[in-house]
Amino acid sequence: MAKSKADKVKIPMSLMEKIICMLVNLTPDLDEYGPMLVQDHRDIVLALKNLKKSIELREDYSRFIKDTSHDMRWESHMEYAQYRIDEADLPF
Repeated sequence: MAKSKADKVKIPMSLMEKIICMLVNLTPDLDEYGPMLVQDHRDIVLALKNLKKSIELREDYSRFIKDTSHDMRWESHMEYAQYRIDEADLPF
């Protein structure tokens, strides 16, 4: 599924980290909320963690492009490309 710019929201990284931390620490109880909400919670936490990782990899890659040798840039590029492939398997 293609992502359009209209579907994106910008928030500070510090807020995203707080949201991830809160969701990780507030794991819903399966008996109380049911399997659908628990699965949605897992998917949301996974998606936010992967988004954070993607941002970090993109920033690292940008730094490497400016500051490092060809070999280090290639390794960083391959790590980012592999992450993008893995990101395509996310539930949303």
